[in-house]
Amino acid sequence: METGFQLLLKDQTMASAKLNIANNPFTAGHGKVPPFLAGREDDKHKLYELLGRTIGGEVVTSNLYIFAPRGMGKTSLLEQVGKELKSLNRDKGKSAVIMTAVNAMQTVEEARKTLIDDIGISFRNSLLPEKVIADLNILSAQWSAKEKSWSSVCGYLAEKCRKRPVVFMVDEAHRLSPDVLAAVVDDIEMIRRKDGPVVGVFAGKPLLLDVIGEAGVSYEERSDYISLDLLNDRDSAAAIEYPMSTSSIKITRSAMNQVVEDAQGYPTYLQYWGSELWKLGIEKTGQNVIGEADVALVRPEISKRKQLADQSRFDRWSKEDSRLLVSLTERLRDIGGVNRLCMEEMIEEELERQGRNIVETDRIFRKMIETDYVWSPLGTTNYKAALPSYFSFILGQEMERAAQQKSA
Repeated sequence: METGFQLLLKDQTMASAKLNIANNPFTAGHGKVPPFLAGREDDKHKLYELLGRTIGGEVVTSNLYIFAPRGMGKTSLLEQVGKELKSLNRDKGKSAVIMTAVNAMQTVEEARKTLIDDIGISFRNSLLPEKVIADLNILSAQWSAKEKSWSSVCGYLAEKCRKRPVVFMVDEAHRLSPDVLAAVVDDIEMIRRKDGPVVGVFAGKPLLLDVIGEAGVSYEERSDYISLDLLNDRDSAAAIEYPMSTSSIKITRSAMNQVVEDAQGYPTYLQYWGSELWKLGIEKTGQNVIGEADVALVRPEISKRKQLADQSRFDRWSKEDSRLLVSLTERLRDIGGVNRLCMEEMIEEELERQGRNIVETDRIFRKMIETDYVWSPLGTTNYKAALPSYFSFILGQEMERAAQQKSA
């Protein structure tokens, strides 16, 4: 029986009668679906369960937070689930799935105006959209002029949500300030207390955990969560193999093993491999079989793209911070995962070794999370390499620097 991921890919591929480069299922636009959604069936189910209840008119008691380093598929998961929910409700027009930009919510006032606007957008296809949107615009103006309390505004929004339940999705939510996140969560809760079916889905890098903590939001008590980690070998292979098969392209087991080993479960790197191998596959005549020779042929291009991605992360560190990062990497490579207290102690030791002030510890730790150096998946206490290949890159940089010094 085919999974939802497989059916999705089959629909995408069959929509194109003629195969050409534009149909590459691994490229952005067509795409980004195979590697980013492979192995995420349980996560999609969790999203559907919570959002489906809201769309059905139930007032749920929790929001949903999605955490993961960059490139793990947070945005693809939101977009695909949102797209499918919209498709299911397109004819009925009885609910709305809204993807909101973080840039529109830099202050509490902007966030509240966005909430009003988004609920107004959900009525664009209603019988009297102009009246509803006009009423919401008036309401927003009255609230801005302090002629109406926010509580009364939420009462009106709850009334509209009862007619058309709203799923409020926020991507890159780690960029929200703590006071804005706290306000948005409280406002959603206030609409619910007035019997309005609305749910918030907040996706972001692991720093979102800190924003939640600083906002005073208890995600354990008031929400569900999803943590996207690296794919296992089976799902990594599926992310390559199935899209290939829908284009009548096969890949030998030995070639697949090499790809899976190189990508190390990182969806972005699987996308790199899939895209390049697919191009080779459609140019073959007869049996379109990708083998070890093909993997060797595209490996230099994959290595170049990985190098550029890793270099971009590494360049975000100053010269003295990068030296500290190299020292930490050498220690963590042998230790594996450590808890936050141990990690902070290690940072302090390296700062003291460099003659620097340990007050920089928190800044460096946060930047380690921000740049996908380490992270701690929910449900675990230890911080580990977010991308194992990035550790290898950092150590390679140090070896290169040492070689240059020796030759000089």
